[in-house]
Amino acid sequence: MSTPPRTPRKGTDPAESDGKTQELWREDDAPNHTLLSTAEVLNSISECLFVFDGGWRYTYVNTRGLAMARRRGEELIGSSLWEIFPELTGTDLERRFRHAMDHGVPVVFEYHYEPYGIWARFRLSPIPGGLMVFATDITGRKQAGEALREARENLEKRVRERTADLESANTQLQVEIGERRRSEAALRESEAKYRTLVETALDMVLIHDTKKILYINPAGVHLLGASHPDEILGRRFLEIVHPDFRDRVRKNVAQDLLGDSSPTTQLQILRLDGTPFWAEGKGVMTHIGGSPVIQVIVRDITERKRAEEALRQNREDLDRAQEIGQIGSWRLDVDRNVLTWSDETYRIFGVPAGTPLTYETFLACVHPDDRKYVDGRWRAGLGGEPYDIEHRIVVDGEVKWVREKAYLEIDDTGRLLGGFGIAQDITERKQAEVAFRRHTEDLARLHRKLQDANREANLYLDILTHDMGNTENVSNLYADLLIDSLQGTGEDADYAKKLQRSVQKSIEILKTVTTIRRIHRTTSGLRPVDLDTVIRDVIADFPGSTILCDGADSSVMADDLLSLVFDNLVGNAVKFGGSGVTVTVRAQDRDGEVLVSVEDTGPGVPDNEKDEIFHRYEQKKRGVGEGLGLFLVQILVERYGGRVWVDDRVPGRPEAGAAFRFTLRKAA
Repeated sequence: MSTPPRTPRKGTDPAESDGKTQELWREDDAPNHTLLSTAEVLNSISECLFVFDGGWRYTYVNTRGLAMARRRGEELIGSSLWEIFPELTGTDLERRFRHAMDHGVPVVFEYHYEPYGIWARFRLSPIPGGLMVFATDITGRKQAGEALREARENLEKRVRERTADLESANTQLQVEIGERRRSEAALRESEAKYRTLVETALDMVLIHDTKKILYINPAGVHLLGASHPDEILGRRFLEIVHPDFRDRVRKNVAQDLLGDSSPTTQLQILRLDGTPFWAEGKGVMTHIGGSPVIQVIVRDITERKRAEEALRQNREDLDRAQEIGQIGSWRLDVDRNVLTWSDETYRIFGVPAGTPLTYETFLACVHPDDRKYVDGRWRAGLGGEPYDIEHRIVVDGEVKWVREKAYLEIDDTGRLLGGFGIAQDITERKQAEVAFRRHTEDLARLHRKLQDANREANLYLDILTHDMGNTENVSNLYADLLIDSLQGTGEDADYAKKLQRSVQKSIEILKTVTTIRRIHRTTSGLRPVDLDTVIRDVIADFPGSTILCDGADSSVMADDLLSLVFDNLVGNAVKFGGSGVTVTVRAQDRDGEVLVSVEDTGPGVPDNEKDEIFHRYEQKKRGVGEGLGLFLVQILVERYGGRVWVDDRVPGRPEAGAAFRFTLRKAA
C-alpha cells in the first residue's frame, strides 16, 4: 500500500468531494496531487478505513468509514475515538483496539454495535505512531446466516413434526382402542367410587320411587335404628316422616319430579321404634332403568338444634346477667337505620321496652346540665375519638349515673357504618366513691396521727437502744474482767462465759434491730454503686479469714446498705464454715444484671433447708440474731430488684459447701 495520507487540517475531510479544495491542492505542487490520488484510492476500497494516532484521535476516515460512523468528517478528524463513542469504553472492542496498538500486533475480530444495530468485521493493523482500522459491515451476512440457521431449524422441525405425525398415525388406532378400554374401566371405577362414597357417607342416603324405599345406605340404616337394610327396603317412604311434616315432603317430591330443585327442609324423621329426631333433607330427581326416582340426602341435626336451644338459653342468661350487673347493651346499624337496645338498657334509661329509638330519645334522658357534654363527646366519637364517658340521667325525676362506652365502625372516608356499646348503671359506684373520699380523708387524718406516734416511738426506741447498748457494752467489759479474774477455768468461769455470751447475744440483737430500722428509714433512690469497693471493704473486716474475690469489677444499682448483704453472707460463711474455711466472692455480668455468689467450703446447707433458711427466725445451721440475718439479706436484695437463693457449691454435694447467690441490676 502506498504511503498513508498526511493528516489534513481539522475540519477538512479528504474523503468528501469538495471541488474547490481538490482544485486548490492540484495547484499547490506534485506531492499534493499524489496525496489526492491516494485519497481517491482509499475512498474507492470496499472497506471502511479509520486511521488513529497514538492518542486515539482520528487522523483519516474514508467515505465508507464516515457512513459507518454516521458522522461528518469535521466531527471526527482530530477528535478522540472514546469521546465520540463513549459507550465503547470498557467493551471488548476497546480491549482489542488497545491490545493491537500497545503490542503492535494485527488483530481481526467481529463486533456487534448495539446502538446502530450493526455487525462489523475489524482488521487492526498497527502503524508507526498509531493504528489503521479496516472495518466491513457484515450485518447482512450475519442476518443471512441467522436466516439460514432459522430455515435449517424450521426444516428440521418440519421433519420432526412429520415424523411425529407418522408415528402418531401409526399408533392412533391402538390409542383409540386403549382409550375405549380405559373409558370403560373409568366408568366402572366411577360407579364403584360413587357406591363407596354413598356407602361410607355419614349422612343418610336413600332412593324412593315416591312410594317405596328402593335403597338406603349403612348410615341411614343406623340412623333409623335398624340392623339390616331389609328392615327398611320396601317400606312406604312417608312412614319414616313425622306426620306433622308429610304434607311438606309431598310438595317437595312433586317439585323434584317436575325437574325443579326443592328447598332444603328441616323436619322430624321417625326411627323404626317411633322415636323422632330432627333432620335436614334435600331431594333430587334421577333415573334408574329409565324410570324417574328421587334420591334424598338426610342429615341428623339433633346437635344443631340443641346448640340453637343453648344459644337461646344463653341469650336469656345474658339478659339476666345484664339485669343483675346493671349493664345494658345497644347496637347501631346505619345502613338499615336501626338502633337496638337490650331490655336492661330500656330499664336503665326508664324507657318502656319496644319504644321506637332515636338519638333524640336518648338525649332527652340525659341530665340537662350534661347534654352539651354528652352530645359533644358523641360527635367527637363520630370523628374517630374514643367514646367512653360517665354522665347523669333523669329517670322518673330521680338523678342516676351511667357509664357509656362505644365501639364505632367508621370507613376510610369517615362515614359511620355502625357501632356497638354498653350502658352501665353506676349510681351505686358514684355513691360509694363519695363515701370512699370521705373515708380517705378520715384515713389521712389517722395517718398523720400514726406518723406522730411513730416519731414518738422512734424517739423512745433511739433512747432505749442507745442506753441499752451502752449498758451491754459495759456488761460485756465487766464479763471480760470477771473471766480474767477467774483465770478462765472452773465452774465460776463457765458461768461468767455464759453470762458474756448472753450479753454478746443481746448486743447482736440490738445491732439487728438497728439494721432493720436503717432499712425502713432509708428512702433515698437507688444509685450506681461500685461492687468491687463494697466487697473489698467487707473483706477487710475479716482479717484472719481466707476470702477470695473474683470478677467484681461492675457497677450495680443499690444504696449504702448493700454492704450489709455481704456482711451477713461473708460473716455467716466465716462463722459457720469451721476452721480453715475458704470463702470466695464471685461476680459475673449476665443479661443486664450481675450474678453474685458467696461460696464457702464449710458444711453446706441440706436440700430440705434451702428455702426456709431465708424465713424470719429460721436459724437452722445458718443465720445470726435469732434467724434474722438471711431474712434481712432477702429484704435488701429484693429492694434492689434482684432475688437470692442458695445452691450447693458442688452440684449434688451439700456437704462440700454452700453457694449463696443473688442478682443485682447492672448500672447503665
